[in-house]
Amino acid sequence: MDINDYQNKALKSAFYTGDNIIPDMAYLGLGVAGEAGEVADKIKKFYRDKPKTPGDIAKSRVGIAKEIGDNLWYLSTLAAKLGFTMEEICKMNLEKISDRASNGTQHGEGDDR
Repeated sequence: MDINDYQNKALKSAFYTGDNIIPDMAYLGLGVAGEAGEVADKIKKFYRDKPKTPGDIAKSRVGIAKEIGDNLWYLSTLAAKLGFTMEEICKMNLEKISDRASNGTQHGEGDDR
């Protein structure tokens, strides 16, 4: 499955949509923040609990991956709400990263480095 196929399928399960972009963006943005916190929490518990068996490690990895998937759902539906395909978002991001690398500005702060 390519990233735009995923986005189109994710949009079919989006129940929040309305005519006003502001509440939808708020809902989706807060969803991204919440799910990012859940990824961080799973990683924190991985470090805290130090899984020792291959089964425990695999279970932790799958749990983190599922939370990444939830993030992807929110991000892809937010991108669509803003009028972008995920492919466009990926291309913009790679261009930004490439520009930073060629300018030697990977480190530092700010969006326009």
